[in-house]
This record gives sequence, structure tokens and C-alpha cells, in this order.
Amino acid sequence: RKALGLAPDTLLVAYVGRLIAEKGAAELAQAAAALPAVNGRPVALAVAGDGPLLPVLRQKLPPNVFCPGALPYAETLQLLTQADVYCLPTRYAEGFPTTLLEAAACRCAIVSSRTAGTEELFPGEGYGLLLRDTAPDTIRQGLQTLLADDALRRRCADNAYRNLCDHFTWDAVFAKLMALARA
Repeated sequence: RKALGLAPDTLLVAYVGRLIAEKGAAELAQAAAALPAVNGRPVALAVAGDGPLLPVLRQKLPPNVFCPGALPYAETLQLLTQADVYCLPTRYAEGFPTTLLEAAACRCAIVSSRTAGTEELFPGEGYGLLLRDTAPDTIRQGLQTLLADDALRRRCADNAYRNLCDHFTWDAVFAKLMALARA
């Protein structure tokens, strides 16, 4: 937050990932531009990553959107820990996105499109917010929902973290594999 020059009351949304059109960073930047404040608190978006979309995003940055580029892993985790919401509005046909697990591990509330793994990480309401599509207005509405409600944001972050610890750590996965092997 300090490196971005954000005021202490700023609500920070983070995106971490490859900057290609299918990952939705451009639509997320449009959504953030349309959401300069929530409940009187300024909103900022930090887009961390590299790819062909980075120069395009940097040319058209609204004042509340920052594109630091690729970050070392420790700084990526620091960003996720300090962010209020992690957003992954992907249309990319991918496996379970590691960034969702990393955001949950950092107790960051998550707004995501439906992709592989999201329904396992969010097995019901109160774990995160799943977008119906990746249109900028849909993303804006999803962000506004979580950013406007501190208690909901904390509850989603805590529930996703507990679910991650119960089902997606190496120890949890290993225990399940061993149980299957013994069956």
C-alpha cells in the first residue's frame, strides 16, 4: 500500500496473473475505473503480472489503477495479504488457479469467475463471490458487494482460508490419497 502511495483507508483490489486478454485484467481495470469509491472510501486496483497486455494496460490507466508488472513471489504474497479483495475474472480454460489458493492462504476475500476449482474452494455462499460473467459491470458489482460489507468480506476470507486448510494443503491432499490407496 505504501509503495503505491495509497491512503490508509483505501480499499485495495489485487489481480495477480499472466496479462493476456483471456484472464480479464482489462475488464477488471474498467470495472475499477467505474468504482472510484465505496462507502466514501477510495478504491484502488493493483494489477501484478507480465504479458502482452501490460503495455496496453499501462497506456490507459485510470488514476486508481496501478500496474507494477511482475513481482517477486514474496512481494506477491505481501500484496495479497494487504489487499481487501483478490479478483480473477478469467475466461481462460485453465486448471485450478494457484492464485486463488494463494489469496485464500493470505486471508484475502475473493471475487472470481467460475473456473476449475472455484466451486471446490467456494462450496457454498459465504466463501467468496462467483461472477455470472466477466463483463466490466458484472465485475464492478461483485467488487462493490464485497468491498461495501466489511463483515461479509472477513467471513468469506476466513471461510475460504479454513476450507483451504482442510482440503487443499499438501498434508490434507496426502491424507486423502493415502486413504484412497488403503481403501
